[in-house]
Amino acid sequence: MVRVAGLKGQHLAGIKTLSQDGLTPAQQLEAIHERAGALMETQQVMWLGLRDQLAEAGIAVVAPTDLEPGDRGWLEQRFMADLFRC
Repeated sequence: MVRVAGLKGQHLAGIKTLSQDGLTPAQQLEAIHERAGALMETQQVMWLGLRDQLAEAGIAVVAPTDLEPGDRGWLEQRFMADLFRC
């Protein structure tokens, strides 16, 4: 596994040595960027489909800004007590 921070450091240092896969640090970073972008696009498509399925089941996903102040307080207490187990 290659750490992206290490590749960035190599790229900033101007290292152009090919790795075992025949790519320079810059080329590896570009490949990582492309793959990460594709993964995020797939994730977004999946999330939108899941959100629609939840809505069909009567489950609403709301943004924090959609909540009343009292609701936010109650949810924070519920999360800390029941979900986060504090």
